[in-house]
Amino acid sequence: PYPTTNHHHHHHRESIAPKVIGTVSAKCVFGEESLLYNSRRTASYQAKEDSVVWALDCAEFLKVRVKLSKKRSIKNAKKLSFLRNVALFRRVRTEDILDV
Repeated sequence: PYPTTNHHHHHHRESIAPKVIGTVSAKCVFGEESLLYNSRRTASYQAKEDSVVWALDCAEFLKVRVKLSKKRSIKNAKKLSFLRNVALFRRVRTEDILDV
């Protein structure tokens, strides 16, 4: 898919070709900014070849984010618990351990 800017001209009957502003390749993510910040989309995507595209609405996107956040929290808690049992890490700040 290629992102294109939105052009809406109500005064002209002829259609204006969209301006290509970039190219998106396989396994690329787009549109998350409007979901994260509840903002209006600023581009449309048009496939130039047969493509499989997955779409999430805002509610599903937020569910995925919450689930990933919980998994990350569990993983961090396990890492912290394990490293706190190592004498070298007992006095290290939690934030610094989680950066390891």
